[in-house]
Amino acid sequence: MLAGSARTYLNRFGVLAGREVVVFTTNDSAYLAATELADAGARVRAVIDARSEVPAHWRDACAARGTEVRAGRVVSGTSGAERITGVWVGDEEIGCDLLLVSGGWNPAVALFSQARGPLRYDSAQSTFVPAGALDTVRTAGAASGVAGLAGALSDGVDAALGALSALGRTASRVALPAVGDEPVGAPGAVLWRVPGDGDSQFVDLQRDGTVTDVLRATGAGLTDPVVFDKEGSRRDG
Repeated sequence: MLAGSARTYLNRFGVLAGREVVVFTTNDSAYLAATELADAGARVRAVIDARSEVPAHWRDACAARGTEVRAGRVVSGTSGAERITGVWVGDEEIGCDLLLVSGGWNPAVALFSQARGPLRYDSAQSTFVPAGALDTVRTAGAASGVAGLAGALSDGVDAALGALSALGRTASRVALPAVGDEPVGAPGAVLWRVPGDGDSQFVDLQRDGTVTDVLRATGAGLTDPVVFDKEGSRRDG
């Protein structure tokens, strides 16, 4: 299960998604799930972090809850048939009834793309983001790849002022409230694939996409993105 989904079950519906939990992450945000589930009564057995360095405050938060943090490691497989019973980290099996995963965050660019908005690859975030504004469309905040509440608010003001300017209107920049950003930290490690059981690893949990599906698609020639410019003309890129 995605780490963010477990937080939703817990904080919105009051449901613990598991009692014996392992978290596998490439970034800071999964630590929120680990600490919140631990505080709610789950036993978070370990956080497996693909990064070689873990922020000290997250190590301390996990230690205070009896959760082990293993840096520079990956979950390479799972055990169980009807349900998960454990995960494999190297040659060691860690028993659990829930594996939470977090590979970072991607902007929801579908609507922008449907409006024929061009995308660009942001190597710093390892994701595609809008390549600019359209005449009738603005994106802001997480949809533009801006992380954190403070950044999203500021970006939202900029987008609103740009939209008003396009309509021939002017407005004063409003004073933004002082807010504390959720401590998700840097984008995290880029981990496209971990060693595991053949090509059956999932790369898209929402669409049940696996490495096998990606290899099948690229084998059929789906290797280069097709981009439309603002006039709707197709161009390869």
